[in-house]
Parts: sequence; C-alpha cells; structure tokens
Amino acid sequence: MEFGKHIGKGIWSFADKALPALYGIAFMFIVIRILPPEEYGSFLLFQSVCLLLTSLGYSFAIQPMIKYIAEGLNAKEAASSSMILLLTLTIVLLSLILIFNESIALMLDSQHWQKIAQIFWYLPIFFAGTVY
Repeated sequence: MEFGKHIGKGIWSFADKALPALYGIAFMFIVIRILPPEEYGSFLLFQSVCLLLTSLGYSFAIQPMIKYIAEGLNAKEAASSSMILLLTLTIVLLSLILIFNESIALMLDSQHWQKIAQIFWYLPIFFAGTVY
C-alpha cells in the first residue's frame, strides 16, 4: 500500500474535524473571559435549545433526504420535501417556544428566567440566518 497517495485525503479529513474543534475551543475561551457567569449560563441555555432544535430538524428532515438520495431516488423531490418538512418543523417548534417561553425558561433556570425568556425571542433570527 502506498501511504503517499492517501496523505492528502488524510490531511483534509483531519482539517475537516480539527477546524471546528479549534473554533469551538477558541470561542469557548473568548466567551468565558468576556461574559459574566450569569450571562454565560444564559448563553449556554440558548445554545442548548438551538442545538436541540437543530438536532430535531436534522433527524426528521435531513437524514431521510440523504437516505433517499443515496438510494438513487428522485433527488429534487426528496430535497424539496425535506426543506418543506424542515421549515414546517422549525416554525412549529419556534412558535411553541415563543408562546411558552416563560414556562420553558422557568423549567431551565429558576434565578434568571426573565433573561432567558427574553433571549428566546432571538431564536427566530438565529434560525432565519442558519436554516439554509
């Protein structure tokens, strides 16, 4: 086996995994130094809710699309159906979070629930910028 032929693929694979990890570590140290502990906790709760919504969207919409396209079925229908499902799911979940934001914030944190409830109003802006 010729190791030299595969070194380029290995470097790209390493960069693919290392760059997000380095970004996360750098972001973590910058944010921890700048934000006070209460705001950092609110940021982490906001980020956790975002990750939960993103994971649900990925599980219910994106993974089935990948499966159907990999099986050779109609890619355009799978992509459009997946996008409609993802947008519908995101809109419904965001609406529920905004309607029940104070109740959810109370379940997440008892001391700073008002701040967390206010932060939830930024979720639609976040998802509008990242849904594509």
